[in-house]
Amino acid sequence: MNESKLLGSPAATGVKTPTLRRAGAATLALFLTVILAGLLRSGAVAWPLLVLLMALAALAAWRPMDAILLVAALTPLASFLGRRWNHQVAWAEAIVVVFAAGWMWRRLLRGGEDPAPPPSLRLPITIFALVLAAAIGVQLSVDQMRMGTAELLRELWQFLSRDYIVSGSDHYLHAAFFLLEGLLLVSAAASFAASHRGFARRMAYALAGGAAVAAAINLAALIDSGRQSAEFWTRLGHHLLTTRINEHYGDLNAAGSHFAMMLFVAAALGLAGGRTGRGWLVGAAALVASLWISGSRAALVACPVALAVHAIAWGHMRAEARTRRAVWGAAALLAGVAIVVLAYAPMRGNQKSASIATQVRVEMARTTMRMVVMSPAFGIGLGQFYQRSGEFSSPALLKLFPPAVHENAHNNFLQVLAETGVVGFAGFAWVLGAAMYYGWLHVRRDPYDVITWGCLTGLGAFLLTWLAGHPLLTREPAYAFWMLLGTTAGNAFIGTAAGAVVATPALHGGAPIAAALVLVISMPFRSASARAQADFDHYGIGVSRHWQTADDGIRYRSGLTEASIFVPRDRGSRFRVRTLSDANERLELTLGGRLADIVQLPPGRWTDVTLPVRSVSPDARFVKLDLRILDADHRAVTLWITKVEPLPR
Repeated sequence: MNESKLLGSPAATGVKTPTLRRAGAATLALFLTVILAGLLRSGAVAWPLLVLLMALAALAAWRPMDAILLVAALTPLASFLGRRWNHQVAWAEAIVVVFAAGWMWRRLLRGGEDPAPPPSLRLPITIFALVLAAAIGVQLSVDQMRMGTAELLRELWQFLSRDYIVSGSDHYLHAAFFLLEGLLLVSAAASFAASHRGFARRMAYALAGGAAVAAAINLAALIDSGRQSAEFWTRLGHHLLTTRINEHYGDLNAAGSHFAMMLFVAAALGLAGGRTGRGWLVGAAALVASLWISGSRAALVACPVALAVHAIAWGHMRAEARTRRAVWGAAALLAGVAIVVLAYAPMRGNQKSASIATQVRVEMARTTMRMVVMSPAFGIGLGQFYQRSGEFSSPALLKLFPPAVHENAHNNFLQVLAETGVVGFAGFAWVLGAAMYYGWLHVRRDPYDVITWGCLTGLGAFLLTWLAGHPLLTREPAYAFWMLLGTTAGNAFIGTAAGAVVATPALHGGAPIAAALVLVISMPFRSASARAQADFDHYGIGVSRHWQTADDGIRYRSGLTEASIFVPRDRGSRFRVRTLSDANERLELTLGGRLADIVQLPPGRWTDVTLPVRSVSPDARFVKLDLRILDADHRAVTLWITKVEPLPR
């Protein structure tokens, strides 16, 4: 077979899209620069730190491989170090955005000279990115209906130019951009690993080193908590059994997932030998200890399970029956360890019993399935699971776990499925599956590559924790995962011999274009469906954001001459209107684009407005009601509008 076809090279795939790549790089470079400029002008970052961030951007434009290694080492520690200056800044994300901006400007200016991810990885990454971009477009169309074009543009500019990094926003756009950041890191790490021998080991050093230092900080905090006590060792033992600690961010389960992933990488570096081998084994021990004090039962169980899978996979490559029997015995022993950990791990902090935690996750899975049934193809929208979980949760779940009214899925796979649908989940799984597959092919070719085995086992442990948590929603573990995933996959393409085992069907450069066309064609239908299902209660266009109280105690929002509010479709509704005009005014009511009524408004008095049920937009939950003062000419007439109340059934 032709070597270039085995490699999945551009020559084999017919990929000749430098213009499209440059356009994509230009779009990302400009977008990231807007965010970066917002960080600069926000005043939230002291000038010495700004200088360091700009130096990182320059390094990413000059020597991007060195820059991403620095990102890998710094992101686990960024929040701990950065909050001493400003706790509102998402420091880990700031570092990633700065790197991405510098790297994208380099790719834009250098064109096709820089290494790119192997086509076998580039295709799923590109298609999943297109799915995310289409989902953003659909959500923006809903917001345009909810708040109007002018207000939407103002909010977008505020979000991109300031709130994105400074406030740690939970905006749905952040959920989408966070995944896109991950894809960018996968792409960068895979590009460098596939084109530079030795990069994979250096990335393992950076990721494991940053995580080991983070673990050491946690251990220091644990020791410090008992240092003042006369019974130090007794108090320390008590903390080990009752306390959960992570000094870096609040999601303790995500911290456990991160430490579980990186302990295998550190252990592999130690077993690989060399002068630093013992030091890495000490780092692995620190990661094990920090994993324990994080209290994540999912991570504690995932470690022996991932190690058992590792043992089975390694044994599968061995021809000797005796070796295979020993491996299967070891795997069974590790599975038993996992069961014991799950059954007898102590409850710490606010943890519930394992049975209650399992029951909550089962009910959250049922919540997810209700979301999927409602929007199977493209999901309920990025970042919407947390906002809408209460709508789909059963009374039993809300009673057992009241936070479920606003909660994530406690399962990263199901979270992505619910928010992006079957189409999005397929793209997501393609990225993960392709990357893990190429890492597996690499160790099949070289079964004694200890470091790649460690990376694969760590990635497997991290993925296993997704079944009971959502570490991919937390910056530090998510960034480490994406960089390790890209590095492990890209390393399989090093050299001619490495590429020769990566046999994949020829990929066509037109696939992303075809996917983009399909997504664009589907967007009007998706937007209409999303608008119909959206909750517009209490939203208005052209009215004040905040409620005010009149002298007679009635709460209202104010507008000038024209405004829009939303009323429920399936029930009649009523509200009150008042003007500050000195004369009688006529108020035109247009419901769903059709004239509904014209109401006389006497000066200085509240007027009741009642709307009966009408057959307008039969598939929508809410219908837009436009209010306009007639004969106003160029006058500005102030309108006071109360809350819309549904009529009794």
